[in-house]
Amino acid sequence: MKQDPTAAETGASAAASPASSSEGQGSDDASTRRSRPAARRTQTERSDAMRRRLLEATIACLSAEGYSNTSVSAIVRTAGVSRGAHLHHFPSKAALMCDAARLQMQRTYKKLGQVLLDMADSDDRLRGLVHQAWQEVYSAPLSLASLELQVASYRDASLAQMLESLHDAVLRTINLAAEHYFEPLPGARHRLSELMLLTQWLLRGMSLDVAQTGDAQLFTRYLDIWVDLLATEMRTRRGVTAPPRRPDDWDESIGAAAQR
Repeated sequence: MKQDPTAAETGASAAASPASSSEGQGSDDASTRRSRPAARRTQTERSDAMRRRLLEATIACLSAEGYSNTSVSAIVRTAGVSRGAHLHHFPSKAALMCDAARLQMQRTYKKLGQVLLDMADSDDRLRGLVHQAWQEVYSAPLSLASLELQVASYRDASLAQMLESLHDAVLRTINLAAEHYFEPLPGARHRLSELMLLTQWLLRGMSLDVAQTGDAQLFTRYLDIWVDLLATEMRTRRGVTAPPRRPDDWDESIGAAAQR
């Protein structure tokens, strides 16, 4: 009877294994660890992993193609999951888009926070915040997708509701950070929250001209002008060496909340 080559190789390997015992107990332990099956993930862990996979794919698609050219099929294909997998986590395309936008916002928030902490008590903290926000958010490819989302919401009541929730969450997050890192100057006429909202509106408006204006230095100049105006109302809060607390709704899904 002819022996299966694969079985022969397997048998040869198995027979050769004991001969390596002279290499020490450590080698045997390592082999045991390698052959031991990995612990199975819980249902919650698998669900969280799938949700994150879909969100990462959505961000990738939005960055590359924009909102209008990003379909659920493209997201599913990029994520490498089955066609209906997203329905267990996101009730609609709008919910998926909004939660992806929120995830990106949270990443940017943490990145900006680290920039501010690295500046310690520097008076350039305010300038660093505005310029970094421009580079990381408003002049980045995802900014255009965000604008497309807002335009689409004029004709989609469900999307508009979710974007309103996202907008409120972003403002709460920004205001917490502003109060943490900055303080109003004596005699300031405006609240920090008002100045941060106006900054957001200014940067978003500037982002509309990115495609038409190739002069990066022009944007830098006007950002500096805005920082000079802000500096007449607010200043760096001294002694801040830790990030601010996260908002209470940091981990809440915008899409899920909108369905309630």
